[in-house]
Amino acid sequence: EAPTDLADRSLFQQTFEVAIKANPGKYLFLQAGHGLGKTTFCRTYRPMDPGLLNVGAYCVYEPGGVFTPVHRAQPDVFFDWLLTTATDLLTGKGARKEKRSYSQLATETVQLLRLLAEHAGKNGKHAVIYVDGLNEASDAGDGVLGSLLGVLPMTLPPHLTVVLTAPNFDLIAPQLGGRVRSDNVHALPPLTRTASTNYCRHRLLRALDNPSLVDRICDKAAGHPLY
Repeated sequence: EAPTDLADRSLFQQTFEVAIKANPGKYLFLQAGHGLGKTTFCRTYRPMDPGLLNVGAYCVYEPGGVFTPVHRAQPDVFFDWLLTTATDLLTGKGARKEKRSYSQLATETVQLLRLLAEHAGKNGKHAVIYVDGLNEASDAGDGVLGSLLGVLPMTLPPHLTVVLTAPNFDLIAPQLGGRVRSDNVHALPPLTRTASTNYCRHRLLRALDNPSLVDRICDKAAGHPLY
């Protein structure tokens, strides 16, 4: 279930999960302008469809985290996260970290993704992984995003979908190398008025909860969770 302290996005999530299941072995792209809650959606994602297995979300920019996007955009850092996440899910044991060459990172990333897909398939599930904030990697310097994407295979194994995210697909597309088809680009919409209203009423102090104030807040926010 989704966390109860977040605004409701169930209508979008239902539609998006249909797209995920309809694209096994493919990449999807989720775009959303700054402040629309893309990273929060990825980090707090809980499948509504019981046939989906959420492996996790790797965020290049981690709100409240210790490390900078420049650090987290490094392919070896991403690989360590994937290795730890996969090992924990598949065996319940900790992963041993070691120094790997770039070609080893790419080869073993493919192997881990295959193992995750096989695990999902054997359990009648469809696995999904989010890689959020590609724009942060692009902004980190020349070649950084290319190095990160370079460890991801051009095609994915069955029973697995990887969702890549950034504010604007068109700006990132040239570096994706054809991994994402244009019809697999989805936009995270602003919050609906109902979701905004319910969230405000839930979060406001009881003494401040009145229709006029809630309306003014929702008008100002215009569906942006950041506000």
